[in-house]
Amino acid sequence: MMAKDLYERRRLYRAQAPIRVVCRAIEEAQVDLDPYDPALALPEVMQIADLQSALDQESRPLWRQVNTAQPEIARYLSVQERKQDLLLHALIDAGLRSLVSWPGIDLSEGGVSFHHAQAFEPRQAVHLLLSASYSLHVAVTARILHCRAGAGDYILGTEFVCLRECDRQAIVRLALRRPAQP
Repeated sequence: MMAKDLYERRRLYRAQAPIRVVCRAIEEAQVDLDPYDPALALPEVMQIADLQSALDQESRPLWRQVNTAQPEIARYLSVQERKQDLLLHALIDAGLRSLVSWPGIDLSEGGVSFHHAQAFEPRQAVHLLLSASYSLHVAVTARILHCRAGAGDYILGTEFVCLRECDRQAIVRLALRRPAQP
C-alpha cells in the first residue's frame, strides 16, 4: 500500500467501540454485490432491517408534507417511529448476538480491524455484518488487507468494497460519538 493511500485511510472518521462482527468468506465474484443482496445469505433480522430502511426512504417525501401541513400529527408519528426503531434494533441485536463472539477493535468509513477465530489470506473477499448495540447494524463486502496472529485468535484488517451510503453515515455517526484515539 502506498504511503499516500495509508495517510488518506487514516484521515477517515474512526471509532473504537464494542462492535460485534460476523465475518464469512465469499467468492471473488460476490465482492461487488450490494451487501444486502439475497445471494449473500443474510440473517433474517438483517433482511428485515434492510426492508425497513427502504420503507423509510420511500416515506420521506410524504413525511415532509405531513410535517408542513400538520406538525402535531408529525410529532406523534415521529414518536411512533422512534418506538418502532427501538423494537427493530432490539430484534436485530437479539438475532445477531447468537452469531457473534468477537468484539471489534477499530472501525472507520474505509474498513474495520477485528479479532476473529479463523485466519484469512490477504485479498480474500468477505461479507461482514457489523453490530454495535442499538446504534449500528450494517452489512458490507470487504477484502482482507492483513491477518496477524493474536492471543489465541487472529486480528484481521479489512477494506470495504461495497458499503451503502446510509451505512457509511451510520459509521460516521458512531465515530463522532466514540472516536478512536490517535
